[in-house]
Amino acid sequence: MSIFSLSLLLMSPIIAYATYLLLNENKDPLKGFHDDFLRNFRANQESLLRTQNLDEKLISERTKKRNRFLYILFGIAIGILFISGASFITIIFLAISLAIFRYWDKGLASRLRKKRSEVAEAEFPSVVELFAVLVSAGESPSTAMLRVSERANGEMAREFASALLDLKKGKSLSQSLEVLGAQVSSTTVRRFCDTLILAIERGSSLSDVLNRQVEEVRAGQHASLLTAAGKAEISLMIPVIFLILPISVLFALWPSYVSLGQSVM
Repeated sequence: MSIFSLSLLLMSPIIAYATYLLLNENKDPLKGFHDDFLRNFRANQESLLRTQNLDEKLISERTKKRNRFLYILFGIAIGILFISGASFITIIFLAISLAIFRYWDKGLASRLRKKRSEVAEAEFPSVVELFAVLVSAGESPSTAMLRVSERANGEMAREFASALLDLKKGKSLSQSLEVLGAQVSSTTVRRFCDTLILAIERGSSLSDVLNRQVEEVRAGQHASLLTAAGKAEISLMIPVIFLILPISVLFALWPSYVSLGQSVM
């Protein structure tokens, strides 16, 4: 294999990944290329939980039944292959596939909760700012939550709609906000709900409290963006140092190596 073919083989994953990034970023430069995939990841389970109002216990029971059925199928397949005299490598491959599926499915719920928290934190500054504007304009907190849930889209709008549903069921605004903070596993949302509950109970000015909350949330978002940018910069240096730089050095030194070999011979 020539040096050009070897270099092209090593560079092909980077070229393919870079092409994928460019195509997706050109499609929508303001939206990250992973957003569509992560938003649609396991969308059937999330839509089932929202539309039918099934609790997490019922979802976990259904998941356990499905996993039990798949494990039985895997066991039957391994048994049939073993009886029919299949190769040992095929059986090992099936067993490894079962272990990988088990590991992936075990962390599915935690990944969904983490993604839900990340989406809520990303949407939270805009939602809080809109909420603060409505309250400063004279709207009550419940009416402001209603308008936000109607006008906005996303995870936080759905959480506000869920809090309004609790209000219609007879809970107080403080109880609804407490449930809202507990449902979204985000420290920013939890701090906002606790601050709003204290302001309502003590009779403080909600507009001043919300304006301070908006400033704190924006500052926190700015800090998180700087942290994410630093991590991305470090991760971008990994392919440059370990892939592109060695190949560039190889291109530079290979002609000298070939000429030295020919002169020695």
